[in-house]
Amino acid sequence: MTRENDELTVERRVVVVFDICSSTTILEDLKQTDNLAKWRNLLISLKRCLLHEGGKLGLEPYKFIGDGWILLFPDTVSKDELCNFLRVLSTWFDEEFDKCISKFLTHEPSPIGLMFGIDSGELIRLEMNEQWEFLGRPINVASRLQGQTKELPGGPSYKALFSKNSFNSPPQPGGNIKVEPVTVALRNISHGEKYECLVFQTYENLQRKWHAAPDKSSPLIKHGLEIVFGGDHKPYFEEEPNCMMPGGLLLYRRYRVGIRNTSGKVISKARVVLENCEPNESHGVHLDQPLHLMGDAPGTTEFSIQPGDGPSRFVDVVYDEILGGRLRDDAFGLCYAAQLKSFAIRRGSYVLTVRVEGDGMQSRKKFKIYQESNTQMLTMRELVT
Repeated sequence: MTRENDELTVERRVVVVFDICSSTTILEDLKQTDNLAKWRNLLISLKRCLLHEGGKLGLEPYKFIGDGWILLFPDTVSKDELCNFLRVLSTWFDEEFDKCISKFLTHEPSPIGLMFGIDSGELIRLEMNEQWEFLGRPINVASRLQGQTKELPGGPSYKALFSKNSFNSPPQPGGNIKVEPVTVALRNISHGEKYECLVFQTYENLQRKWHAAPDKSSPLIKHGLEIVFGGDHKPYFEEEPNCMMPGGLLLYRRYRVGIRNTSGKVISKARVVLENCEPNESHGVHLDQPLHLMGDAPGTTEFSIQPGDGPSRFVDVVYDEILGGRLRDDAFGLCYAAQLKSFAIRRGSYVLTVRVEGDGMQSRKKFKIYQESNTQMLTMRELVT
């Protein structure tokens, strides 16, 4: 037990915090079919992989955090070795997930994979309750970075966010590591300012095919229709960003969701519904309101959809514009194809629930909408539950 008069023990470490995407959704699904043991066995195997691959680099698996770990490496570990470790771990997880978990799920979780946050620096080591504990900013920063992978374009699957300091500090990485610079806001860390970091793609499964197990517990089929958002593309569509209007420069966005049919048959009467908006507004938000299909005649809400691997029908959920650097009517629109005035709600932070349904199938996703502090434009992102 460390005492107040003991000499302070400070160690320099590389901290890796990682988590499993959609773990809550996966657990709930496995629980319904009495397959929780499959998840337990995956975590046990994951720890074995950690110890085997990370042991070569001096890994110390510091703490298990429910569906991930806080890992500590010596600050002498090279970036090439560390990134290769992340690649190996991600590849192993993806293969094991497909082999041991996917076939027991009734619907496809999204996203699938691991997400990492990485920082380095000094940690205080102390003994507490007969075990070693570590305190310090690098653990807090790595944890915040791991959480911020959910904000990245294309989602958090198999992405590692390095703090700029941890990636560029010696030993320097080789030329085979490709990263992209991004800026994020870290709660209680960056004090509202943008924090510079680097994104490293640890793995990418381009061949994933989903074959869900049949769900016999519910009369509703939980697969077949799916809402797709973002993917590998920008999650919003920007039109006429430099168009000069009488009032000034027009900035214009609309956030679009795609509908995918994986049932293997044509669905003749499908529709997308705005199910809920939190917090609710007394005007402008029409709950259980069918959204208008893009590319069809005005007012079209029902559509047929062919089976396929990718989305083939689209709905614009949020309309956003700034005219001349000022918020136009201090409002944004829900479902762009409808009249703006009838669906406009004041700017702020909202959680939307969007549902797609047809032929006895349905699927829903939640999205958060909030205003960007630097541009005043809206951001819409998928909430992983």
